[in-house]
This record gives sequence, structure tokens and C-alpha cells, in this order.
Amino acid sequence: MQAKVGVELDETARKQLETICRSRTLDRRLVLRARIVLLAAQGLSYRKIGEELKIDYKTAMLWRNRFAARGFAGIEKELPGRGRKPQIKADEVLDIVRRTLLTQPEDAGHWSLRRMAQDSGLSKSTIHRIWQSRGLKPHLFKSFKPTGNAGTEPLQDVVGLA
Repeated sequence: MQAKVGVELDETARKQLETICRSRTLDRRLVLRARIVLLAAQGLSYRKIGEELKIDYKTAMLWRNRFAARGFAGIEKELPGRGRKPQIKADEVLDIVRRTLLTQPEDAGHWSLRRMAQDSGLSKSTIHRIWQSRGLKPHLFKSFKPTGNAGTEPLQDVVGLA
């Protein structure tokens, strides 16, 4: 015996789901969930919905039930706690950022990906992701650095150190 799959939709909800299904800019997962709900509203079984959309019938059951329980809020977002957990702790990330901004290696003027990775024990890719997410570019200096004796004379004139 087949469990009842149908879901009751008013005209506004149906139109909103159809609009989501036609969208080419919305997240494809949301479009899939809207299609699941529309097919369930037509009375198709979970297995038929799964065959139609080339998904597992349990996925169809999950999203139809979430829509029935919570409406559009049930299909718009993942439940909290889902997804891959971060491998690097937040304090490690903050340490990398702090070291990038406030220190420099002994034999160089700035940190490189390889040097920071070697020094921290993390991979180059991890360091790159941390820097990129925070807009850090240690190879681009935004400070004034006088060079040699020729650089100190104008500095003494400007600052008045003579």
C-alpha cells in the first residue's frame, strides 16, 4: 500500500512554485525542491517523483514532508548543522591572519604562501583560502620604505629629524 503523497497548494503557492521552477538564476537545489512539491501536489508517488526527476525517492519524501510541515521556509534553506565541518579551528585561522599582518619572516620582507604554510604546518591551499577570504595580499606593500642614504635625507627633511 502506498503512503499518501499529495500536498494541498493554494493558487498563490502553486504560482510561486512554478515561478521558482522556471527560474534560471535561482539555486538549482531550490528549483529541484519546488519541482518535488509540485509533482507531489499532482498526487505522484515518491517513487514516481524520484523516477521523473532522477533522484532517490527518499529525497522526494524529505522535501515534500518539509514543505508540508513548514511551507516555503522548509525548502528554502538547509537545516543548520548540515554540510562539511571546518577542519581548521577559528583560533588557528586568526593566528594565521595575525601573523600575516603583524610579523614577517626573518629573511624576507613579506610572507609567501609556501613560507607561511611551512611555518604554520598547514597546506598552501589552506593558507591561500584564508588569505583570499580576508583579502590579504602580503606581497603588496602599502608603506613607505626609504632605501640607502639617499632615502634618509628626504625623510629627515619631511619629518624634521636632523
